Amino acid sequence: MGTLFMVFPLPKNLDLKNYQISLRFLASAYFLLAILNTILLFDDFVYNKPEYFNFTWLLLSSLQALLFTYTLIILFDTQFAIRKHIKRNLLPILIFFSAYIVSVLFSGDCVMSEIGNFEQCIRNPAFIIRLMFFIFYLFQLIFYTYIFLKEEALYVKKINEYFSDTTKLRLKWIRYAFFSALLIGLSALFYQVFPSKTYNILFTFSLIVFYFVFSIKYINYNKLFAIIQPVVSDAEIKQNLKIEYNRSKSLWKGYKSTIISEKIYLREGITLDETAQLLKIGRTTLSGLINSEENVNFNTWINLLRIEEAKILFSENPVFPIIKVAEMTGFSEHSNFSRQFKLITGESPSVWRKKMQH
Repeated sequence: MGTLFMVFPLPKNLDLKNYQISLRFLASAYFLLAILNTILLFDDFVYNKPEYFNFTWLLLSSLQALLFTYTLIILFDTQFAIRKHIKRNLLPILIFFSAYIVSVLFSGDCVMSEIGNFEQCIRNPAFIIRLMFFIFYLFQLIFYTYIFLKEEALYVKKINEYFSDTTKLRLKWIRYAFFSALLIGLSALFYQVFPSKTYNILFTFSLIVFYFVFSIKYINYNKLFAIIQPVVSDAEIKQNLKIEYNRSKSLWKGYKSTIISEKIYLREGITLDETAQLLKIGRTTLSGLINSEENVNFNTWINLLRIEEAKILFSENPVFPIIKVAEMTGFSEHSNFSRQFKLITGESPSVWRKKMQH
């Protein structure tokens, strides 16, 4: 799988460069997983008892956490994986690795295969470093979870500013992948405290299955990239428009009138960029006007207009099927229409229509 990621062909797109880098990250993670797990399985084969706070296992887990987190976040923001970030996160791991090697060379290592050996091993510098690395890895998982959730929230905010329909663009599989990986990472912590040969084999097998399934989803990402490119390639969609308040209200009144009179909001899949082009203004300007004058993002405002249109259609044409009204108001999915309708009106389309008929 690692080799496949190294040679996987991608369309010639400059913005896909960092995605290509993320494929290299993922390939590195696969190679690393293969090499270090081979060492761990060999150790289990040679030694009768598993080792507590095994350094190779901790090193594998820590590097996997780093590589996997960055690999996923790149999908939300192609500008995220700059060298400065990677070096800063890699440095503590390298320090632990160097300190451990030096300690083993000068003082040897203490193999703790039983709980009763703890008092003896705690005097050994290499074992203390292993213990500290274990605690570092725990904080590493917490920190990466915080970073991931922060970047995911920023991505959702951006797509809501740009797209009218975000149902298929939320990349929920990335969240599932991250928390599945986090669960595996926590399992690695559990193994350090309660080592077992059987658990090691089962853990390695679960990694193989997880990485295989994840790789299929990851490779298919470039098909969706063509749609979300304006969001993931843009460092920031600015929301604050630096113009005078009175002029802002005057500008927005005209633009809003055009959007409503020409019913631009009913076009399926309409984006901020396309709306801005129709109005002949910049997308940043349009985004700023919607946020400042309507107090909502682009996605929310378009859905508000669509639901108001749907209410008119239901009132004037009570026999229209809900799915037809959904299509007429620009929703690509019936389920999303029902969800947005209930979110805005507090009632499902069918309940609202029945009330209007009585």
